[in-house]
Amino acid sequence: MKMKQLVQKITFILLLLISASSYAQQQGMFNMQWSNMIYMNPAYAGQSKHLNATLYHQQQWVGFRDAPITSALSFDAPITKTKISYGAEIYHDVAGPLRQTRFSGNIAYRTALDSRGNYLAFGLKLSAFMLGIDATDLRVVNEDDQTYFENVNGLVQPNIGAGVMFYGEKYFIGLSSPNLHKMKFQKEANNGTNSFNSSAPVHYLTGGFSDFYSDRMRFKLNAFLRATEGAPISGGLNAEFIFYDAERYRGKKDRFSIGGGYNIRETVFAFTRIRISNEVVIGYSAGLPASTLINHSGGSHELMLQVRLPGAHQR
Repeated sequence: MKMKQLVQKITFILLLLISASSYAQQQGMFNMQWSNMIYMNPAYAGQSKHLNATLYHQQQWVGFRDAPITSALSFDAPITKTKISYGAEIYHDVAGPLRQTRFSGNIAYRTALDSRGNYLAFGLKLSAFMLGIDATDLRVVNEDDQTYFENVNGLVQPNIGAGVMFYGEKYFIGLSSPNLHKMKFQKEANNGTNSFNSSAPVHYLTGGFSDFYSDRMRFKLNAFLRATEGAPISGGLNAEFIFYDAERYRGKKDRFSIGGGYNIRETVFAFTRIRISNEVVIGYSAGLPASTLINHSGGSHELMLQVRLPGAHQR
């Protein structure tokens, strides 16, 4: 038992160090992120055609002490009688001593390409990244090194992102970079300047298709590729079956869905979403690491709450 606990601690420390050095390079993704893609692509803002608010909460690597916990809140809506939409996000991640927060604002413009419901949308994202380190529980081998005895707060870096999306009733294709600027967090110290984290721009290519295969069931398939300087290209695939009952189908309101996905070298997961009212959808996802970490972790858990208010900002 002691050996197993030691292996778990060593594995966690190594993964935490890797995560700390590449936070924005491979920023955490949510299993149910396809319910609201504004985190990846600002051009998505307003596509639901009404006020849309989404809350995510994810806990990874269950079984490890101080494992990553991520929460995010976003909203977006179209501006009535215009082609412009707006949105905002708050993203907060805690992993051991690291505290990382991002505030973002989004604006999007869409234009109709034809009379068959095909659109082209452009989006812009402005962000502020904040980094903090809680040194309270850190143990330092070299006690003469004062760098890690002090808490780190107030390190802020601005960033800008952009995206484009081509979409219709049954499909979408998107290209985006939520972080175009290479960032480096630094703090002045008595012995010079200390760098705590750095990040490179992240680029996404996304696509999806959906269609009804019966009166009460629709199939949805989504995929993405992610490219970052200094990191291997990664990607993922997500499939979902969405079910309707007779009454809700006439109003095109889904009743519940089940699905699953795989993110290369990261995780394999399953999820379900349930509509509890015309305006509110809740979701739950469970995942397992797609690596040797599966032998030491209880997996991950994710919750989603989505509220849509038809008519509040109707185009």
